[in-house]
Formats: sequence, structure tokens, C-alpha cells
Amino acid sequence: SVLIVVILLRGIWMFNKFDVIWLLTKGGPLNETETLPTLAYRKAFLEFDLGGGAAVATISFLMLASIILIYLRVFPIDEAKQGR
Repeated sequence: SVLIVVILLRGIWMFNKFDVIWLLTKGGPLNETETLPTLAYRKAFLEFDLGGGAAVATISFLMLASIILIYLRVFPIDEAKQGR
């Protein structure tokens, strides 16, 4: 149960990695290391396209939410074991 939660949280944190990628490469040469968080930041704050940045962030959230729902259906948390 604890291992399932740790794997889920670690996956979410790795999906949203922004600081290391932005500080080292800012998306890299020819956007090779660009991820969804760096794309949302670039769209919203560098290109001043707030709608595009919000759209990228919303798509990212929906992807994470669907992955979490699938993960919880495959590995359900047993209600009886939570009380122990």
C-alpha cells in the first residue's frame, strides 16, 4: 500500500520536472529537451500567450489525472488494510 502511493507520487513529480531542465537547457537545442511544463512556461511568460500556456497546463493535468485513475484501477487501495 505504501509502495503504491510512493510510486504514484514519484511518477507525478517526475512528470512535472521543470527546474533542472529549464536551468540547464531552457528546452535544449531545437527544443529537444522541452517538456510540457517548460512548454507551458515558454508559451505563457516568454511568448505572452496566456491562453496557450493555460491550454498546455490543462492538457498536462488531464493526462496526469487519467494516468492516476488508470493506476488506481489496476492497483486498488484495499479499504480494510488502511485501518491497520
